[in-house]
Amino acid sequence: MDYIDYLNILGVALTAVGTSITIWQAHKAKMSASFAKTYRDEVAKDRGKMALIELLPNTKRVREECRKIIRPVSERSMRGVDPQKVINNIQNFIEQFEEISCRLRVNEFDKSVSNLKSRVSDYRLETDSEKRFLFAEDIYNEVNNIASLLAKQISSEL
Repeated sequence: MDYIDYLNILGVALTAVGTSITIWQAHKAKMSASFAKTYRDEVAKDRGKMALIELLPNTKRVREECRKIIRPVSERSMRGVDPQKVINNIQNFIEQFEEISCRLRVNEFDKSVSNLKSRVSDYRLETDSEKRFLFAEDIYNEVNNIASLLAKQISSEL
């Protein structure tokens, strides 16, 4: 064997070592990307839980607002209550809920929120106070349903 053959063998050996190092680095990069994706998903899940947890007190507050417009025990209990303000608060809650639900891609609430929007719309259009009380009770029931679904979603995520 002459000098050129030794250089060829050395070149092949260095190429094999370089290829091995490249494969090892590619594997290491793939594992890092996998860990990063897992971490990203975990952070997104935690942010979703936090957003849902932040909605819970608002849901309870809106439920208390709904109690103001359902059938009163006496006319005195309606004194000082502005039904339009209560409905506006419920509408704001719906918008906030839809925005967070859309951002988190949580579809479990779609039907209840849609029903709630429909009942709020019906309440606004109705002039008969007896029918308004019925719609208000439906609104209250839907808000309770949303609160229940929200609590289930939070507990299932924890």
